Amino acid sequence: MQIVIFFLAGILTGMALGRNVGTSWANLFGTTLLTALIVAFFIGVVFSMAIVILMLTGSLIGSAVFIIIFPLLVSIISMISKWDWLKYVDFFGVSVKISLKQLSVSQFQPYIWFSVAILIICFGLSLILIRRKEL
Repeated sequence: MQIVIFFLAGILTGMALGRNVGTSWANLFGTTLLTALIVAFFIGVVFSMAIVILMLTGSLIGSAVFIIIFPLLVSIISMISKWDWLKYVDFFGVSVKISLKQLSVSQFQPYIWFSVAILIICFGLSLILIRRKEL
């Protein structure tokens, strides 16, 4: 929702200042929708990892801190270390690249497969952890 509001605020501000949108309305809405869906998907991946941490530790604070720290930590480590493989874990960096059309669909596929693999692993771990917990 935040992405849609961000784009909408930019469009309305530009129109209020008498500027045109710079592209067709269909392209603009398509980019907005695609960006919102990609960001929502990657947020879901990070939340699934946070759920596993919540089940492992039993700490709401630990999982909440993970949700905040994980994207920042991955971005900082990838800038400092220049490790190429970290680009697949930098979920929010890749969502920006997609919205700016710096990645094509074929270049985006490894990111999706890696994210789906993380979701499957987190789902499996969650099932195992729930079975072992006393309710």
